Formats: sequence, structure tokens, C-alpha cells
Amino acid sequence: CIVETDEGRFRLALRPLRTADLLAVAAQPQEAALLARAVVRVDSDGEPHALATLPPAVVAAAASRLAALDPQADVRLALRCAACAHEWTAPFDVGAFLWEEVDAWARRLLVEVHLLASAYGWREADILALSAARRRAYLELVMA
Repeated sequence: CIVETDEGRFRLALRPLRTADLLAVAAQPQEAALLARAVVRVDSDGEPHALATLPPAVVAAAASRLAALDPQADVRLALRCAACAHEWTAPFDVGAFLWEEVDAWARRLLVEVHLLASAYGWREADILALSAARRRAYLELVMA
């Protein structure tokens, strides 16, 4: 992409971000670190230019272009307080959400195994071999 500002004309070669990029910068300030991974080359008037010394307007323009390459990468939720009607947006962390769902599922499954093993004396492997519907049916009988 070509970015023109009052401070000059810059040419940036960008590539879309990948999951590996997100994992690599997990412990760093996100925006600058992600941009650094996405920028392949920077030059100004044909001369190589360091990413760290780019004017803020160029960095902002590059971040906008990067967001346009993958509009689904930055999921934001529009929120509204029911009590005061204040509105704001919040980022939706798909990875964190997915991990919480998997963790909750694993904990529920552990409880199911415990209850069925305690009630019937079955081995864990036998309980896990049952379909979810069948486990649920046995759990309903145990809880009745």
C-alpha cells in the first residue's frame, strides 16, 4: 500500500496476519507488535525506511489497511447499559471465548464421569465411550 502524509510518501508491503503472529505477540503491546510482523518492507521515495521511525499518521494508515485486509480479525461488540443507556464497543476475544467453552465442557464431562462412576461403578473409559445423549439419560436417572 502507498501512504501519503504531510511528512512524505511511504510505500509499505503488508501481508495479512496469521494465527502464529497473534501467538508470537501475546505478551507484548499488541498493535505495534502485530504491525511489525505484518510489514514486509518500508521505503520512502525509493529508500529503505525503518518501521520504528514512521510518522504516527503512516502507522495509523497502515493499521487501517491491515484491518481492511481481514475485517473479521477484529470483532467488536456494540454494548449498551440497560440502566443508563451508555453505549460503547468492546473487543471480542474469539480465542479466549473458545478456550472458556472447551474448559467448561471438560469440567462438565468430568462431573458426569464422577457421578456415573460413583452411581454405577463404571470405569471412566466405559462412560466416555457412551454417546452424550446416553450419558445424559443415565445422569437423569441418577439425579431422579
